[in-house]
Amino acid sequence: MNARQAEFHAGHRFMKPTIYMLAQKAGVSIATVSRAFNGHPRISGETKRRIFETAEAMAYSPSPTARNLANRTTETLAIVLPHITDPFFTELIRGAESVSKSRAYHLLIYTCEDMDEQNLFLQLLTTRIDGVVVAARSSTGQYVKRLARQNIPFVMLGGAIPGLHHNKVRPDNQSGAYQMTRHLIVDHHYGEIAFICGPEAQIHSGERLTGYLQALRDHGMAVRDGWVVAGEFTESSGFAGAKALLGLPRPPRAIFAGNDRMAIGAISAAAECGYAIPKDIAIVGFDDVPSSRYLRPALTTVNVNCFGQGAAAVEQLLDTLENPERPYVDLIMPAPVVLRNSCGCLERET
Repeated sequence: MNARQAEFHAGHRFMKPTIYMLAQKAGVSIATVSRAFNGHPRISGETKRRIFETAEAMAYSPSPTARNLANRTTETLAIVLPHITDPFFTELIRGAESVSKSRAYHLLIYTCEDMDEQNLFLQLLTTRIDGVVVAARSSTGQYVKRLARQNIPFVMLGGAIPGLHHNKVRPDNQSGAYQMTRHLIVDHHYGEIAFICGPEAQIHSGERLTGYLQALRDHGMAVRDGWVVAGEFTESSGFAGAKALLGLPRPPRAIFAGNDRMAIGAISAAAECGYAIPKDIAIVGFDDVPSSRYLRPALTTVNVNCFGQGAAAVEQLLDTLENPERPYVDLIMPAPVVLRNSCGCLERET
């Protein structure tokens, strides 16, 4: 501590200097102090010199919070998810964090099954962040429209809100499901392929079902009664769906589960019913969560690059914050088939 700093602290009982104290001693407003430390061009050199010399004498340094208030930023982003129990969302968060950390932003993670625009926490959240990544659900529409009305930058993961132009990142679900179904038909000659859907209201579920049905039509195959069953993107619903399918008078030769969690449940159901995989029945999934490769047999699935989706969403959000006039981006990420043993293949990616 130099002599000038010691003199100041002696008269202030070693109180930590604040921006208010600095403004008063330098004879300027708090806003002028903030502008000086943020390099505002409309402050004279003499005023800057006086502020900086006074700050040095006081041993004052601006806090990140004070700078952010002056700039009206928080250097904080949020990602809002329905839950984090699904390995898909775990990888999504890892990807989002990798980019936010590299760009010196904090990332808040909030789970909310029902994204109602009246949700008090979600309303409060927008006062503490610079932007938000929202995972698509059937209940996100009104909340996202509220974000748009408030001019809060946001990116949608997995879907679009009708009538609203916005940034989005989503996997090519329909193409991935189409290619998986085509692989089962063309490469393995399975003529009896059933499908376990996810929740009807979820965008992902509908797109994957559409791809499956289109592949059947394109290859002259009909959908048999009872071979498309409802699920909830959970292991238990995959187990129940597979049990129902395997209990039919004429069970399918292959089961395509709409996500990996349901495929895991289906594999358990097949084992309980005495079916060998893939000898007696093939089971495939969608998402390629990390655990899918460690199943026995390893799961054939569709890779939607969960980590990459999270990273791309935060990149889009930060690009928008830096350039608010940039055009909206609809990023559709490839969804290749990953071939492993559960369909009868050796491991490779198509």
